[in-house]
Amino acid sequence: MTIFRQQRSNRSFTKVASAFALIAGGAVAATAIATPAAAKEEKQAAKANYSKEFVAAYKPIEPLLKAETPDEAALKAAVPTLTAAVKTDDDRMAAGNTLVQIGQKTKDQALTLQGVEMMLQSGKLPADKVPALNAAAGQLAFQAKDYAKARDYLQKAVDLGYNKDDPQGLIAETYFQQKDIQGGVKYIEDAAAKLKASNQPVPADMLKRGLAMAYNNKLYDQASQMAYLYAETNPTADSWGDAIAINLNGADYSESQVYDLLRLALKVDGMRTANMYKEFIQDGDPRKQPNNVLAAIDAGVASGKLSNTDSFVATSRTTAQQRIQADKKDLAAIAKDAEAPNAKLTTVMTVADAYLDYKRFGEAEALYKKALGMPGVDTGLATTRLGIAQTEQGKTAEAEATFAKTTGKWANIAKLWSLYAAQKGAAPGSAATAPATSS
Repeated sequence: MTIFRQQRSNRSFTKVASAFALIAGGAVAATAIATPAAAKEEKQAAKANYSKEFVAAYKPIEPLLKAETPDEAALKAAVPTLTAAVKTDDDRMAAGNTLVQIGQKTKDQALTLQGVEMMLQSGKLPADKVPALNAAAGQLAFQAKDYAKARDYLQKAVDLGYNKDDPQGLIAETYFQQKDIQGGVKYIEDAAAKLKASNQPVPADMLKRGLAMAYNNKLYDQASQMAYLYAETNPTADSWGDAIAINLNGADYSESQVYDLLRLALKVDGMRTANMYKEFIQDGDPRKQPNNVLAAIDAGVASGKLSNTDSFVATSRTTAQQRIQADKKDLAAIAKDAEAPNAKLTTVMTVADAYLDYKRFGEAEALYKKALGMPGVDTGLATTRLGIAQTEQGKTAEAEATFAKTTGKWANIAKLWSLYAAQKGAAPGSAATAPATSS
C-alpha cells in the first residue's frame, strides 16, 4: 500500500532567490570612489580612507563600469591590479563592491562571490546590510557547490535574523548535496524547534523536503518525526495526509492500529486513495463498526474514489445498514451486561467500541476506563480509544494525558491523535487549528 506521494522527491528544492537579486535589490549600494580631485570638492568622500594606490588602480575601471556596453575582457583584466592595490578597509569595501558590479556585468558568479566576501571582510557595511550579504554569499557558494562555505555564510545570516527565501532550508540542502541525509534531517528538526520556540512560522517546503529525504532513504523514524512536525506546524489536509501515510507505510501495524489511523485520516481529509477507504471498511468491519463504515463509504463515494457499483462497497453498505438496524434492538441489552460488575472484558470492549462507533462518547469513555482496570486488556488499544472518546467530547487536556500513556506501536498513533486533539481544541483562527474535519 503505497500512499505517500513519492514525486515530492523529484522536484528541485533549490528554490532560492538569486544572489544577484539580493544585491541588486538594495543589499549592496554602489560605492563611489573618491579620486584626488573629487576628494577636494566632496567633504563626504574625504571621510573615506582610500589609499593612493587604490585610487590609481580604480581610475581606469570607472569609465568601463559606466559604459553602456561593458567591455567584459577589460573589466576582468583590471581585477588583479585593483585587488592588489587594496591597503585599507575602505579600499576593501570599495574593491568588493566593484567586483560585485563586474561579476554582475560579466555574469561571473565566482567574481561576484569574491566581491561580496571582500565587502563582508571590510567591516564597513551598514549593520542592516550584513545579514543579507551573508545570505548572498551563502547562495553564491551553494551555486558554486562549495557547500561547507555556503553553510557557514547562511548560518551567519540566520543567526543575524535573516529569514527571507528559507535560508535554513538551503542549509539543510547543503547536507543533502553532500549525501549526509541524517545531518540534513537533523538540521531541519533543530531549526523547526527553534522557530517554534520563538513563535516564528516553520517553512512548509523545508519540512516537506526533509520528509521526502528521510522517507526515500528509509529513515522511517526520522520520516515519522518530520511528518509530525509538518502536520503540527502547517496543519492542512496535505500535511496530515503525509503524516498518516508515513506511519502506515513505515510500520507493521495490526488491523486495529490501521483502523484507528484511518479513522483519523477520515477526520482530517487525509484519505487519498480508494484502497485507503476499502481498508477502513475492511478493518472496521461493517458488522462491528457499521456507523463508521457507512460514513466512510458515503465519504468515499462523495470524493469520487469509491463507487456504489463496486461489489465490495455495495455489499459492505448493505451489511452495515442491516447491522445498524440490529444494534437498535440489541445494544441496550448488551450494554447492561457490559456495565455489570462481573462483566467480561470482551463484552466491555465490544460495547465500548460500539458506543464509540455510534458517537456515544461519554458512555464509551466510561467503559474504556473500566476495561483498563481489567486483566488481559490490550492497554494500547483501550488507551488510544479512550483518548479518542475524550477528544470527541472536547476534553482536550484529558485526551492528551491519556494518549501520552501509550507505548510501543500504539504510541505513534496516539501521538498523532493527541496532536489532532490539541489542534481541534485550539481557538478558532489559531495557527494550530486543525484542517476541516468530517463528523
